[in-house]
Amino acid sequence: MQKKKFLVDLGLTLFAISMIGFGMSLIIKANLGQSTVSGFTNALAHVLNIKAGTVLIYFNLLCFVFELILLGKKAKPILILQPLLSLVFGNIVNFFLYDFSYLANLNLDQYGTQVIGLLIGIVLMSLGVSLMMSVKLVVLPYDAFIVVFSDHFKLPFVKVRTGADFIFVLSSLFMAWAFTLSYMPVREGTVIFAFTVGSLIAYFSKFWRKILKLH
Repeated sequence: MQKKKFLVDLGLTLFAISMIGFGMSLIIKANLGQSTVSGFTNALAHVLNIKAGTVLIYFNLLCFVFELILLGKKAKPILILQPLLSLVFGNIVNFFLYDFSYLANLNLDQYGTQVIGLLIGIVLMSLGVSLMMSVKLVVLPYDAFIVVFSDHFKLPFVKVRTGADFIFVLSSLFMAWAFTLSYMPVREGTVIFAFTVGSLIAYFSKFWRKILKLH
């Protein structure tokens, strides 16, 4: 029974990651600004001239290393799924952005279609994040690291997350200015994302718990 539940939870987590990856790719394509982390990693990808998903992989793996350092002997074997999840997530983003022809060649050149793409992307990401949180099997290293960091240093989670977001926004703006990037990672879409995703995740979490009979 435990093995069956683990496999079901793993399947749901991979499905959630696929939704998050597709949603993130759509937000990048909309080009109206991104979430704080994806804006930072995508800007870094442009600077380094490598794929956005590949930067996400390295970023999450680095967060995983820091997480293990802070946890020390408290680290649990289940955490080994985090780097594997990072690899899957990064490759999913790369697939949708560069290999999935429909999205890779999608050209949202009108503001109206950009807004629609942004909103659909936000909804998909919220659906994926809420599903992953509801299953509670494993989360991406960055999200886990923020929790561990706040617990280890006894700091409020909200302050740690807000501080990290602030640093990523500043870093994204600096790279856009220093390397004259052809797009702006922080725009009105970033504000819309910040004000909507939390409420959507809370709403969709209730939805997933109801249909999956989770408690």
